[in-house]
Amino acid sequence: MQQNSKTLFRSLCAVGSLLLAALITSCSEPGAIGNDLPVTTDKVGITYIDTFTVRTSTVQLDSIASSTSSTLMVGRYVDPRLGIVEARGFTQVGLNNSATPSATTSYDSLVLTLRTDTYRYGDTTRTQHLLVQRLQENFVDKTYYTLDALRYDETPLGQVGLTQAKEYTFRARPGARTLRIRLTDDLGRELYQLARAGALTSPDDLQARFKGLVLSPGATDDAALLRYLISDASSSLNLYYHEAAASDPLVYTFPLTTGSRHFYRLRANRSATLLAPLTKPYQALSSSSTAAETYIQAGLGLYTRVDIPYINNLKELGGTLSVISAELTMEGVQGTESRYLAPPTTIALTLTDPSNRRGAIVTQLDGNAVTGVYNPLDSSTGSYPRISPTTGLEVVNYKFQLTTYLQAVLNRSIQNTGLLLYPTTTAGVLRGVVPDDVTRVVLGAKNNRTNPLQFRVYYARVQ
Repeated sequence: MQQNSKTLFRSLCAVGSLLLAALITSCSEPGAIGNDLPVTTDKVGITYIDTFTVRTSTVQLDSIASSTSSTLMVGRYVDPRLGIVEARGFTQVGLNNSATPSATTSYDSLVLTLRTDTYRYGDTTRTQHLLVQRLQENFVDKTYYTLDALRYDETPLGQVGLTQAKEYTFRARPGARTLRIRLTDDLGRELYQLARAGALTSPDDLQARFKGLVLSPGATDDAALLRYLISDASSSLNLYYHEAAASDPLVYTFPLTTGSRHFYRLRANRSATLLAPLTKPYQALSSSSTAAETYIQAGLGLYTRVDIPYINNLKELGGTLSVISAELTMEGVQGTESRYLAPPTTIALTLTDPSNRRGAIVTQLDGNAVTGVYNPLDSSTGSYPRISPTTGLEVVNYKFQLTTYLQAVLNRSIQNTGLLLYPTTTAGVLRGVVPDDVTRVVLGAKNNRTNPLQFRVYYARVQ
């Protein structure tokens, strides 16, 4: 830790209770010391330091569970910073109480109906493709993660209308919620004959003959990721048939399954990005190798590691010190966000170790988790958007109150072995839950020229 001349000048401003306002005005830059600082006595001086060494890196953690989700994420897009992101869904097909087709019926068609939620990530104005493929490997009773996969046929089953097209083509507009995909008649007649013969009396009967479906994006798509609702009644495989003397169709419905019988696979091809060396779980890549940037991405396990190695050097200033406030501010790098690539709303922190493992969640004295919340509405001005003090431009901004953490390090109640920043949700913050999405943000490191991080400590020397 070093104190430059500017900081030393500030430290000369020993604050008395009668002169506090005047000294703040004359001894600091505009906005450098806020009005929310506590009133001091004539025996206390308030100083802040913003020249701490802060090292940052991007950490690749292990995959997250996806079979515990109620959705299948599917799609593909190209991220200029994070590479090609691709999601593929795997699901069994279940049985319900549909009536068995009689010997006097005839087969009509097999249609997969999929319902999506409102989540879209990527460019929804571009055309994209959905391939439906036949699963060739059974599920087992376990939790599936985003790095898992099962074998499947490469040849798609999908049809559009009555043609033998191999892909379903669409645009992922926010209002487009239901997709209907006609599948090949070969599979349709196979299931129809099994149902009519009474060979589908149990889930085991079905799985022995038909293991399930795989939903894949187009191989060259650069569009959006969507989430398909597995547990929604509108998501099902529908076998249509009719009685010989009737015109109204009948339907034998196979629901899509939940529990451990579905999951989605997420992968990123980063070979053409600065993150190409990041290939193994729990590996870290310094921001000095990534253009003074670090990265956070839900689903794909990218976290930002922050190290402040010289916190204990505060004790070298002499006297009895009381930490009043410690604040870490991190900004999104200019030009890396768009309406299609939104940043995570909430970022939380955990302790970590030299192996980059997740530790305890960092909390404040009241037990609430320390979080940085991105809200386009600037609460200090009541206007949109937040403005970077460095560039004067719109900026993604996260602020973390690290006062309790800093005091714990100085008191030696915890070791100063680093922090991990990860995306989370309001409901899941104290459980360390990573959201069911791929939201990401590119953050500036200490030496980033346009959006540098700031770590500022206010302390009081008690005489």
